[in-house]
Amino acid sequence: MAVNSNRRINIFINGKEVEQTIGGVRAAYDELNRSIKQSEFQSEEYWQKADKIKQLKSVIDEHTASMKNVKTGWDKMGDSIKETALGFIGATAIMGAFSKLTSFFQMV
Repeated sequence: MAVNSNRRINIFINGKEVEQTIGGVRAAYDELNRSIKQSEFQSEEYWQKADKIKQLKSVIDEHTASMKNVKTGWDKMGDSIKETALGFIGATAIMGAFSKLTSFFQMV
């Protein structure tokens, strides 16, 4: 049984809330990576940005992992459909061969 869960994370960078889409999270992540390069190494500002980058990276990684699970589910469904189709084709071929054999023996 599938379990649905809703989770909301509000991320603020420089007092501005990050758009609640994966695109918004990635854009904020990219912007922070660019701006940390301008910060003095190991300063308070640097560590604050590094913490936000870790937070955003974990959201992106979680999203990526969940998308791999979705893809796996679709792949499994596709494999199941293929197996069913092959089974149907095989059964049809066997029935056709049996029918031809029956016709052959009736003629003999």
